[in-house]
Amino acid sequence: MARTTVTRDTMGSPSLTIGTRNVVDAGNFFKGQLDEIKLFDGPLNEAQVRAAMQSPVPREFAVAFRDGVLPASLAAQRAALRRNLTLLEDQAREMRAQIPPEPRMAMAIREGGTPDSLFPGIQDVPKHNRGRYDRLGKVVPRRMPQFLAGMNQPVIAKGSGRRELAEWIASEDNPLTARVIVNRVWQHHFGKGLVGTTNNFGLLGAEPTHPELLDWLACWFIDNGWSLKKLHRLIVTSATYQQSSWQDRAIVRRDAANHMLTRMPSSRLESEPLRDAMLAVAGRLDHRRGGPAKGRNDVPRRSLYIQTRRFDRNDYAMLFDCANPEQVVAQRSVSITAPQALFLLNNTFVKQQAKALAARVSEEVQRAGGHGCSESTNCCFPGQRPSWNWPLLKNSSPVHRTATRVGTNTPNCCWQATNSFMWSRVRRLAFHGPALVTSLRWSSARGSACSPFTTLVRRWRR
Repeated sequence: MARTTVTRDTMGSPSLTIGTRNVVDAGNFFKGQLDEIKLFDGPLNEAQVRAAMQSPVPREFAVAFRDGVLPASLAAQRAALRRNLTLLEDQAREMRAQIPPEPRMAMAIREGGTPDSLFPGIQDVPKHNRGRYDRLGKVVPRRMPQFLAGMNQPVIAKGSGRRELAEWIASEDNPLTARVIVNRVWQHHFGKGLVGTTNNFGLLGAEPTHPELLDWLACWFIDNGWSLKKLHRLIVTSATYQQSSWQDRAIVRRDAANHMLTRMPSSRLESEPLRDAMLAVAGRLDHRRGGPAKGRNDVPRRSLYIQTRRFDRNDYAMLFDCANPEQVVAQRSVSITAPQALFLLNNTFVKQQAKALAARVSEEVQRAGGHGCSESTNCCFPGQRPSWNWPLLKNSSPVHRTATRVGTNTPNCCWQATNSFMWSRVRRLAFHGPALVTSLRWSSARGSACSPFTTLVRRWRR
């Protein structure tokens, strides 16, 4: 027999398939498992096939299989093997417990590259004349543009220059960074920045309404170590921030847009603070910090820990002008639509918080010894007494009209009997009103120093 050497074949796959035909449409004919495979150099006759199929079995195993009882020696070996297996499993369990946990990993950037390739790494590159890659000019060293950082720049001898760029951005020679940060913080507290175009401080942007104030805050921010905490404290303790939101007609006539900051501007709460405020006044807000994000919107955790999906945003976030996670938004838009009012009146989440608030107010009123609607009202609005239109709301209720028509002189008992029914709806109306949806501040001459629901949140935050 001559040995054949294959130099080229037309086989589509180098693997050997056993148990099926070399036909795509035939499918697998063999569905079992192969325990032992023997390959021979040539074809076998009938006697060779019969001999190959017979496997030698030890005599003691053959006797045990025939009688159904293992010999004493084999039983002892099995027991010894089981004991050794149990011991090894215990040792493996102890060794796994001693393995230290894997350290936390984070994505990082490493400087480097391969010279004379598509990714050459860090090196000085030539200038592209008129932006064309095929018309190269002289080699330009790594540094900031001269029209921004000037001529006297240190040479970057090592590295890509990212650190030098960060130091220049946060240096005293670049006042733009401090002005932008101060303007963002001012916009956070007042609803509108000193520069109206928050993301554009260039020639096409708006001019600052108070340029001296903006420069002073930027210098103060740099002198205090770029501390955002100190900047927030400076703004919220200022007389401008502590003004009332009451609009005097004479002042409004002269400064309708409030450019001169003659009053504290009123602004609607964003979607996250609005949801947290409803949970807070209902006493269900979870104040724990950290932890995994939650996918559902009805959990009592803060909105900061609600998971945001780009392609599956919840209706609440879209309805109340939550920022699009796919874009960088410098200032959120504020819209007033009918679906927002319908959501606050009919949504299941709002109804649950209203019921929880009604139950909590009732418990506090009973603990204080009161039983009527007046005590419940005073408990719900501890920072401000009921206004003149509260008797109209009380007298217009169907429960009060029924009690008056049948001659009952104590309508408070009827209010107590329908406490959970009526007060849950009153709380829903309160959630829908401007006291919760809008951030207002009243002077002491016209009521409390803040919104009644703000006082309620502070009262029950503990």
